[in-house]
Amino acid sequence: MRHAHPIERPYVRRLLTSAFRQNPWITFLADPERRQAAFKRIIDFSIGYAYRRGGVLLSPDAKAAALCFRQNPSDRESWIDHLARLRLAVTSMPPAKLWTAIRHQRYLREQLPQEESFLRCWFLGASSDAPANRSTHQLVRSLFDWSDSAQLPLLAETTLAQNRRVYERYGFEVYHHWQRNDLGLEGWMMRRD
Repeated sequence: MRHAHPIERPYVRRLLTSAFRQNPWITFLADPERRQAAFKRIIDFSIGYAYRRGGVLLSPDAKAAALCFRQNPSDRESWIDHLARLRLAVTSMPPAKLWTAIRHQRYLREQLPQEESFLRCWFLGASSDAPANRSTHQLVRSLFDWSDSAQLPLLAETTLAQNRRVYERYGFEVYHHWQRNDLGLEGWMMRRD
């Protein structure tokens, strides 16, 4: 595993695009009238957020990418993060969904550990030509090694039931399940100690 260089941002975006497009929460947020542009901006926001935390990672063969970074209880978002979030909201979400998104993100943040540091794995994606998911497996093993050596739990979230099962096969356990019947969405917050 290695840290992606900022010049590799377009390549990382290509690796993560299908993961973002399959994500029901991201699909809900994206303005349907500007969906393609909204996806690109949401991906760019997420990659930028992870870059500022040193958390844009590539597998050894660079065919899989992860947005994963250390999060501490004392961490606060910078003005750059707030500005980027505001720009994302204005350019990528219909105004009617903005309040729903803010409330839901606040709810999710409250479910994260408040008293301990952890590694937060936000997104994971791979090239469609990656041989039999070997690249993804190598990257996941590297994340586990990082988690073990730092003695920090690894946290992940998913809104796809099939991804939850994959995470469970890798040793993650669900520590919080949420369901939004009003939006037709549900999600799992998972942890691997």
